[in-house]
Amino acid sequence: MKQFALLVSILLAHSLATIVEYDRLLESKYVIVDSLHQYGYVMVRGVPDYQMIRDAYVAEAYAFSKVEDKSPFTPIDSNSRGWDRGIETFNGYKDLYKGSFYAAYPDQPGNLWPSEEYRKGYLRLAGLIRQVGEQVLGLLPLPSFEVKSIARGLDYAAIPKSDHDPNPFWCGVHRDHGAWTGLASSVYLDPETGERHPEPSTAGLHVRGVKVTIPDDCLAFQVGEVAQLLSDDQILATEHHVAKAYGLQRITMAVFM
Repeated sequence: MKQFALLVSILLAHSLATIVEYDRLLESKYVIVDSLHQYGYVMVRGVPDYQMIRDAYVAEAYAFSKVEDKSPFTPIDSNSRGWDRGIETFNGYKDLYKGSFYAAYPDQPGNLWPSEEYRKGYLRLAGLIRQVGEQVLGLLPLPSFEVKSIARGLDYAAIPKSDHDPNPFWCGVHRDHGAWTGLASSVYLDPETGERHPEPSTAGLHVRGVKVTIPDDCLAFQVGEVAQLLSDDQILATEHHVAKAYGLQRITMAVFM
């Protein structure tokens, strides 16, 4: 019974994880720090034009997913720029369903872009996430430092229900190495039509073993190991993973700062 009560308390705590309003960030400073210490993440709602910018990027990412030959955008160093899929392995199996499109932000000459429309949509979303992320960072008990960032457009391909994939995760349990990560809310799509679907009940982001759904109108920010060290454990690095969905494509973006 004690274990069950503990599980219920954890679930309730995460269901009430902090959402702060964008126009009240400054007065929410201590609430933000408390949320990061308890949960390792905080969500921000009400960022102007966020959903429009996110949806414009998702449309471009979905269109890019239909491009058959992505080799011009798949360099050897694809973990820092351009496209990759099937790079990561699990128990000896390549994860053929997890795709990433990396780019430095602000835009750099080394970035690779499949089209001008994709570049604009990608950079606009990455820039918005970084802008809000820097605002929240400025409220944390950290020494000042120059913020550099790499964006990662994530495109998790739909897994056929008949596929006996041995890996239940799109992204295994880990903590980010950097200081700070901004996350857009995920969009789930029918891979054939592009029609949007609700997030499946068991899929998506899990923080410290508990499923977390970032509301459609929110950005989320989570702590990396560097920030935990710099804050002397006042905020804690976020242990997280992403569980797979079957039959749906998942598009989102992370910005590592």
